[in-house]
Amino acid sequence: MTPTRFLSLPDELLSAIIEVTAESWQSTESHWNRAVLRQSTLTALSLVCRRVGRLAQTCLHVDIHVQSAIGLASLANTLHVRRDLRCSVKRLHIEYRARLNGSDTYGRGYIGGGYGGGYGDARTSSSAEGMYECAQRGLLSAPLGALKELELSSMPRALLMEALAQAGVPGIVPALSKLQLRYYDKSDRASVWKLVAALPRLTEVAFESPSLPLPMMQAYPASLPSVRSLSLRSTSYEATTLEPCMSPLGSLLPNLTTLQLSRYWDRNHLERLLATTSRSLQTLSLPDCTERIDLSSVLTLFPLLEELRMVSATVLHNAIPRLLSSRVRVLALSGQVQVSLDTLADLIVRAGNSSLDRVHLDLLPDNIPLSRGLELRGYLDDRATVENVAVLAQQMRERFEPMWTTDLNPTSLTRLLNAAEVTGVRLTGQTATLLSWEDEYEASFEQALVEQAAGKDDYSVLKAYYGHERAMDAVRRHRPGQAQLWMPSS
Repeated sequence: MTPTRFLSLPDELLSAIIEVTAESWQSTESHWNRAVLRQSTLTALSLVCRRVGRLAQTCLHVDIHVQSAIGLASLANTLHVRRDLRCSVKRLHIEYRARLNGSDTYGRGYIGGGYGGGYGDARTSSSAEGMYECAQRGLLSAPLGALKELELSSMPRALLMEALAQAGVPGIVPALSKLQLRYYDKSDRASVWKLVAALPRLTEVAFESPSLPLPMMQAYPASLPSVRSLSLRSTSYEATTLEPCMSPLGSLLPNLTTLQLSRYWDRNHLERLLATTSRSLQTLSLPDCTERIDLSSVLTLFPLLEELRMVSATVLHNAIPRLLSSRVRVLALSGQVQVSLDTLADLIVRAGNSSLDRVHLDLLPDNIPLSRGLELRGYLDDRATVENVAVLAQQMRERFEPMWTTDLNPTSLTRLLNAAEVTGVRLTGQTATLLSWEDEYEASFEQALVEQAAGKDDYSVLKAYYGHERAMDAVRRHRPGQAQLWMPSS
């Protein structure tokens, strides 16, 4: 396509092409590298011409993660000068860092410490806090009409409260629907809830903190009817001291339909929290727990439940009749769940006339790491040579091979897969792929070799293992459209 025809495309199509271009360079990179590549690609595109630059800048400001006071000040200044970009910001993550560096910036993903990843000479924490406060006030001084998701991380209590108070001013973030607070100061939890009440369209609230942000009776809003989803990524170690003055969760969030609890909980505290939760729950994620959870009592508490996720030990066999008579469509088991595949096969065989539609299983043998692909890449980067790549391939194959157990073995897994095929229940998750672990290994090893070759701009190891033609095919699969650029023809 000629430049003239390219620039004659409508803005919507041109924006889509710019987005795809930014994505194509980062499909197989780590989360950090994806963010850096995306930002650098969009920044480069913004220099092509005025029209492409305007659209690239718009794409660049859709999803912003600020990791420094200087980055926040830069963002506030940009949005003050370019008022049109305020309508582009849909997701904003502000992360407090006590130290400053002139190279700090803002952008998509984890950007803010400079591309080198360091902070340089540190200034005082009080200086950083003062700059954050000033930049934050400037950022929220005018409406962010398209902002849907706001995440505030590691912020001192004063900054956090001021940010929420500013966001709660009518008209500043009229479309905000999701708020996430991570690692905030654990003092005065009630104030957080009161400020959340000032965001009328908020439907999702997520807390990630060492302390549990339970509502307190002395000072909390009477009700937050708009909130439909609550995520608590906390431990319950403080629940004992909070219980005497704790408000029923169902009173605070009467229309709650999704509750996600994670990390480690005492079962008694968990049961008391669930007992005060709205009966309208449709999705429930239960955390790891000190004792086995009574699944039948959970299903009785929440008759409208459609999706149940568990990572803690449970007695599934006794709960099968109650489970099959419930509305549960999705059952997800992972982590420390102790259940045999034969029991799951019995459940699926009897699921013919029930609501159960999908069972998601991530019950992996202890010898299988969850991020095997990433482990392969790091392993090969450090060790792979033309001479030893075949030996390394065999070593990693042995690490991929499942160490079958009494409850998790090829026979029981085959029976489970056959039962799912007969009844039509979908079986998803890593457990369901264990029988094809060799295919997964070959694909992961191939991708790791391609990434190693691309990262070092050296294809000798890749060609030594696969030969020239298969190596070219591998590059085409994992780096489409770039084989001729990266792979020599001979």
